[in-house]
Amino acid sequence: MEVENFLLRELKKRGADDVVLSAGTYEKLQLKFSNNKISVVQSWESESMEIFVAIKKKLIATSLKDISLNSAKEAVDEMMKFEKAVKPNEKYMGIAEGPFEYKKIDGLYDGNVMDLKDKASDIVEKCINSATSNGAERTAGIFEIAESSTRLLTSGSVEAKSKGTLLYFSMRALMVLPPLPITSPILSSGSLTNFILGA
Repeated sequence: MEVENFLLRELKKRGADDVVLSAGTYEKLQLKFSNNKISVVQSWESESMEIFVAIKKKLIATSLKDISLNSAKEAVDEMMKFEKAVKPNEKYMGIAEGPFEYKKIDGLYDGNVMDLKDKASDIVEKCINSATSNGAERTAGIFEIAESSTRLLTSGSVEAKSKGTLLYFSMRALMVLPPLPITSPILSSGSLTNFILGA
């Protein structure tokens, strides 16, 4: 929250009427498999922040990929320079004034999801084995485990945060079926033409 508090304080000091800050972090593990084997395992973490500012109805927005005080200071300087070239939006009516109370929504976050990271390979292999034991010759797909968190802070006394988790699994299984028996009589080319024309 240090960077968010700095941005809110500094932007207001430099003339901002409204400030909206939305910061988020994202952690993800992804496994890809093809031809019945795990082919790719990768994981990554990312963070970003969206910044919206209104100065005398002049609207400016930018984003940070590096949430640090140095990046925040540079962003403030750049937004103040850009503000001089922006025309006012007379239809802008400001942001909502808080604070607000937000109802908790069950089911968005499951603390057990990220515990599956160490078992992800075993889960995929069990799914592959289940498919092949039921007749599949080749399988391919993807398995993803993710966690995200979002923080919202505004000059209108709004402060909120949320967390979420994600599980995603997709598999394609190829089965080669035996040819179907021919039950219709074999037609010669001449009789086939007559059959199609209804003769």
